[in-house]
Amino acid sequence: AIYGSRAANGVVVIETKAPQMGKLRVSYNFSGDFEIADLSDYNLMNAEEKLEYERLAGLYSHSNVQLGDELMDRYNEILALIQSGIDTDWIAKPVKNVGFSHKHSLLVEGGDDKLRYGLTLTYQNKDGVMKGSGRDNLGIDVQLQYRYKTLKFMNDLSFNRVTTSNSPYGDFSIYGRLNPYERVRDDKGELIPLLLNGDSNPLYDAELPGRDFTKTQEFNEQLSVDWIMGDGFRLRGQLSVSKSNSETEKYTSPFASQYVLEQRNPETGTQEYVPIEKRGELSLSTGNVISVASNVTLNYNKLVAEKHLFYLGLGMEVNTSNNRSNGYRLTGFPDDRYSDPSFAIQYKEDTRASSSESVTRAIGFFGNLNYIYDNRFFVDGSLRYDGSSQFGADNKYASFWSLGGGWNIHNEKFWGNPEWLTQAKIRSSVGYTGNVTFSPYQAQTTYQYSSDNIYLNGVGADIIALGNEDLKWQRKFTVNLGCDLDFWEGRFSLTGEYFREYTKDVLMDISLPPSLGFIDYKENFGEMENKGWSLNLRTQMLRDTERELYWSLAFGTSDSKNKIKKITDKLGAMNDENNKNETKKPVPLYEEGESLDALKAVPSLGIDPATGREVFLKKDGTQTFLYSASDEVIVGSSVPDVEGIVGMSFYYKKLSASFSFRYSLGKETMASALYDKVENITQDNIGRNQDKRALYDRWKKPGDKAKFKAIDDYSSTPMS
Repeated sequence: AIYGSRAANGVVVIETKAPQMGKLRVSYNFSGDFEIADLSDYNLMNAEEKLEYERLAGLYSHSNVQLGDELMDRYNEILALIQSGIDTDWIAKPVKNVGFSHKHSLLVEGGDDKLRYGLTLTYQNKDGVMKGSGRDNLGIDVQLQYRYKTLKFMNDLSFNRVTTSNSPYGDFSIYGRLNPYERVRDDKGELIPLLLNGDSNPLYDAELPGRDFTKTQEFNEQLSVDWIMGDGFRLRGQLSVSKSNSETEKYTSPFASQYVLEQRNPETGTQEYVPIEKRGELSLSTGNVISVASNVTLNYNKLVAEKHLFYLGLGMEVNTSNNRSNGYRLTGFPDDRYSDPSFAIQYKEDTRASSSESVTRAIGFFGNLNYIYDNRFFVDGSLRYDGSSQFGADNKYASFWSLGGGWNIHNEKFWGNPEWLTQAKIRSSVGYTGNVTFSPYQAQTTYQYSSDNIYLNGVGADIIALGNEDLKWQRKFTVNLGCDLDFWEGRFSLTGEYFREYTKDVLMDISLPPSLGFIDYKENFGEMENKGWSLNLRTQMLRDTERELYWSLAFGTSDSKNKIKKITDKLGAMNDENNKNETKKPVPLYEEGESLDALKAVPSLGIDPATGREVFLKKDGTQTFLYSASDEVIVGSSVPDVEGIVGMSFYYKKLSASFSFRYSLGKETMASALYDKVENITQDNIGRNQDKRALYDRWKKPGDKAKFKAIDDYSSTPMS
């Protein structure tokens, strides 16, 4: 049983097979893969469909006659483009036909029984699906191991550099919103900077000089000493230091479409732009992280009377991490030839240089005790005491314990050592775990000095993060029962497990009403129960050791469900407040007896054929046209009823092949495309391209039996 806040009560030491003494071993590995963008699932309107949708949605009609005539002129202009053959497939423009990625690794190792060394070089080029995107990864790792009598020194020094390049074509989601009746180029064959609705043409911007990349470098140094002291005692110590630096840079040309004015110079006919001090943008940010981790363990093991094996382990660990970052955004570049920060005229409007720093520290003490009797029965226990700077002043420390045991039934004499049974074990464990999975200062309300708030000789500060001084360790109590069966030396194996977890002071990001000025904050919201099971089967269909031929199949399945057992009074009051202040986007409610993964909605009874309005079912059984969050009920779960993996592997000498696929059943997810591009198209988004169902499946006239509300209904309702 490995429990505790860092699950570090035990230490597993793995030694790789050494090369032949005095010989140098060199190995090289290459792998490659192809990626193809599959756009067949996109169900976007073509040019003719999009224009018809806009007409039916009322985009070209107005109660004012003059404005109505102007809108019809625009309609006829677009219709003429369509009749001339314009039907742009925007989503196909920024993607590659085929992306090829490759990875290389070279390992050089050698040594003797006292000194071993190894050098690993890796290079990976990941070709992105978007044009101009990709990632380069270069790694160097040097390992040294030296033995002197009962001492073993190990050192691992590594360097890794990653360069990530983002596509000059921008975010792919932009292309799904562009109208298919828009032209990419003008009559002269030149790229058009602005589209008919005033949006930027991303293909125009992609041709301009620009850069958008992130470079990361990381050094890791790990030194460990292992001393076999004798009489069953062993002392281990480890110190690791990690330093990483990152640099992100994004430059936008001053001639980008976002700076282009719709009118041209009346005298020269040249393109006009916004004032030079607002043109072009350079965004620079850097960050560095230094982490230090150390641990010391003292172990003792003793075999008594050939049947009683005892193990005792004591240890402690200390960790610290320092994270610094800074950045700024500049504008006012006269030309692409002068994109250095020194040529910028000013900071971007309403921005200043920014910086941040966070420091975290943790300390832990732990102990293990294990006992094995005759390789038949075993029991182990652990105790851990941890402290972290990330919690409130009164809750920095917490203790965790665990107890486990098992029975190797296959070693019992009553089995008679049958050839068909390799292993039969039952095991169980109970214990507490804890974790720290949030930002360093979320227990404290954080302020930032603002030069906009200078008064006399003082500088004011703004609240930038809402803290919670009452944050406690999340403690999870787990009961586990499992069995391991193996037959005919691995021909068939079965592992089954059942678990039940009870978590106190569950840590969650609690959503806040927008009126408070913060999106969320960290809170211990109550108690939760989680239970589930897993089953894994593996069989070797073919095993020919002489010809080195193997074929195996594997199947795994599992299920897990959770339930909120108790919520705090503070969260209960917040639920009441959220129910009173309904918004178009509902704030999550957490109720006792329900699952954290529950999906809630107001049931829909369909579309009223007479009016085209959606009919909702209230909790009291009555019908209404008005959506109310108080009528929400559970309609599904975001967690599947069952999930798992099915796989197969084949080995013949030094040739291997394998495949696997993951399955899940009974999982509900929100259909975001249906929600955003069919049902809830606001007046601002009618001018964007949408799903075909917005044209064909929405109500248009009295008597229609439609799946979705009226096509000219711009209102937005939450998930239903």
